[in-house]
Amino acid sequence: MSPSADPWDLLRAAFPDIPQDAWPRLRAYADLLREWNGKVNLVSRKDADRIESKHLSHCLAITKILRLMPKARVLDVGTGGGLPGIPLAICHPQARFTLLDSIAKKAAAVEDMVGRLHLTNAEVIRARAEELPNKRSYDFALGRAVTSLPTFFGWVRGKIRKGS
Repeated sequence: MSPSADPWDLLRAAFPDIPQDAWPRLRAYADLLREWNGKVNLVSRKDADRIESKHLSHCLAITKILRLMPKARVLDVGTGGGLPGIPLAICHPQARFTLLDSIAKKAAAVEDMVGRLHLTNAEVIRARAEELPNKRSYDFALGRAVTSLPTFFGWVRGKIRKGS
């Protein structure tokens, strides 16, 4: 990315299918993430100036292939600063998102961001993935830099609906 390129222009160009009304909320989320990152280490401090290119672009990449049906349930394991759950909840208001993190400070930060963004399709739970009861079932489970895939699969295996 050239130093003079506006990261938001680059994101819009890279993701033309994201609804226009999502962009102001994505920008507001990036601002909130920077604000909270000054208090709680949600993303690497060296990446705080590159939230759009380093974090949002990675989370939005799945919107190119993932089509969520109304009321689809998505589990974001180890959400940290709400990544990828919050950007996806903004882009897919018809789906339901559970943002899970075991660290109280991170869960509190994400809860605040969800509230300030008025995301009615997202809930935050402070718990470890393996502590979630299997009666809670999801269509999709996501995680970003959480653990190895075999460990991740072990955590979510009993939480995915059959056929999902």
